Amino acid sequence: MKLIKYVALDGIESAPTWNAVRRAIELLERGQSRALSMGEDETGDVFMIISRCQPSGLYVSARAIEEADDYDLVDTSAPSDLLECVVGAQRQTVTSDAIVDAAQVEPVARHFLLTGMRLDSARWRKTQERYTRMAQGEPVHRRP
Repeated sequence: MKLIKYVALDGIESAPTWNAVRRAIELLERGQSRALSMGEDETGDVFMIISRCQPSGLYVSARAIEEADDYDLVDTSAPSDLLECVVGAQRQTVTSDAIVDAAQVEPVARHFLLTGMRLDSARWRKTQERYTRMAQGEPVHRRP
């Protein structure tokens, strides 16, 4: 039985297939969509959300099976400054290393779709760490 049954691009549900997810990632990268959601269902605790981070880049947040925390996909070769940008349709503060490209997103999205788990070989950071840095008053840079 397949765990990930819900896939939606900009709130419009589609088939939970790799072809649908790959096409959605392409649209996100080109700036033609805002957010891809995957999960057990529309509101469940197991989810992955891939969002467009304007003006370019993608942001991935996930919680896998049996996890209590949310995690952000990060590129460890990039700086980790706090950065305010439009993620999906809302202004948010993320770390600059959490803005990744489709080549980094595709393997984690495919693995999650098939297993409901985060890809172990990818680099992840607990979302709570970003909130702690913000609460401690670390400066936030604004993305043009």
